[in-house]
Amino acid sequence: MSISATDAKIRSIFENRVLSHLPILMGELTRGDMYGFEEGFFARLMECYNEASQELLSEVSRMEALRASQRDLAQSLGAGKLVFRDCHIQLRTGFWVKVKGLYAKKVPEGYEGTRHMLHVWWSVMEQASPAFYSLVCLFSVLCCSYDVAKQVLTMQHVKVGFDRMRLLANRISSQCIKSRSALVLDKKESLAGKRVFISLDGGRTRTRVYLPELNKKGTHHKFETPWKEPKMLVINILDKEGKNDRHTLPVYDVAFGDDEVVEVLRQYLSALHVEQAEVVQIAADGAPWIWNRVKPMLLALEVPEEKIVETVDFYHAVENLNKAIGFIPLQAIKDQPNTAQTLKKMLWKGKIKNIVTKFKELCPHWDNQTCDTILGYFIKNEKRMKYQQFKEQNLPCGSGSMESAIRRVICLRFKCPSSFWKLDNLEGMIFLRSVLLAKRWDIFINNLARCPH
Repeated sequence: MSISATDAKIRSIFENRVLSHLPILMGELTRGDMYGFEEGFFARLMECYNEASQELLSEVSRMEALRASQRDLAQSLGAGKLVFRDCHIQLRTGFWVKVKGLYAKKVPEGYEGTRHMLHVWWSVMEQASPAFYSLVCLFSVLCCSYDVAKQVLTMQHVKVGFDRMRLLANRISSQCIKSRSALVLDKKESLAGKRVFISLDGGRTRTRVYLPELNKKGTHHKFETPWKEPKMLVINILDKEGKNDRHTLPVYDVAFGDDEVVEVLRQYLSALHVEQAEVVQIAADGAPWIWNRVKPMLLALEVPEEKIVETVDFYHAVENLNKAIGFIPLQAIKDQPNTAQTLKKMLWKGKIKNIVTKFKELCPHWDNQTCDTILGYFIKNEKRMKYQQFKEQNLPCGSGSMESAIRRVICLRFKCPSSFWKLDNLEGMIFLRSVLLAKRWDIFINNLARCPH
């Protein structure tokens, strides 16, 4: 079919689906039924999209230039014995189209991708087009459940089944985390000359672990629901006032395990050339695993040590100080009623030695070992508690952005009551939600759908 014939066919589709129904649409507006007009008009446009897409894809799939591209692609993949077969693709609306494409009957050992060369050429995954799997994955992690996501998609005239939606979300998320930094970051992004803020912390979610025995009815396996701690990372760029730069996007991501999340962080920082940053601040709640891993990792990435600033979150420090104050005898508190305020002022100024001296004054019965045990948190982190100095340098004194990220990314979707996740699917799904809430979805999908073949 020629271009002119395809053009005529698409014009005919539009006339049949839209123009012939103009009196009905105008009548709805006349009666004051704006909602009926919008829904009806949009539904007919979607029908045009479905039928026109079928015509366009069918026509283009027969073009020799596209078939030559498929042959070259097959050769680059080491695939051979090419034959023409029907190739099914689910479009943005959930509508299925069928076109002819080249299929590789022979592939190299270990090859795990699709054998349909059109699927590879058009970045189709699990027979889903990029726009379709983008919508399905987006709403799967945005909504509170798959069921709600399905309802929202249906309202948008996107047809998708529950099992199909869950399959796409799990398959695509598990494939994408293998090359997460390459997919999440824009190729032009860099931390060169920037003030960088890094934070790590753990969230909580429940998992589903099946047991060998069946339930009383004998229909399903019993399961346990152990808590797991996904470790989350946040990378922000600070402006001159020490606040998150509104003109740049953050990076959120997760991994299960201390070493694993630091390795993910390393991949991002390496790709962003963190060694060229103006300053790199690490803020956390004081957990030793963070300090023992992140700074050595930064040094290995050739970040100058003088550019690295470690900060214990001020609010966590105050919380631990209040716990320590609880060990002071009540009589000593009554004799010096402003003790708590005095100690907090010392903490703000980073005078940890003065805090220790004050506690020994208030608790003369303490020996050095008892004092070190109760105040060990402050003694070990003394160099990370120079809050007044951080403030003067326009650097944050807390990790509020991390607390916010954990609440929005993990808690609101993966810590819901009676929600239990298979561990194999969980990390990938949290990764997708992290991408969405970091406002990087368009970058992610563009990199995924337009990656080199």
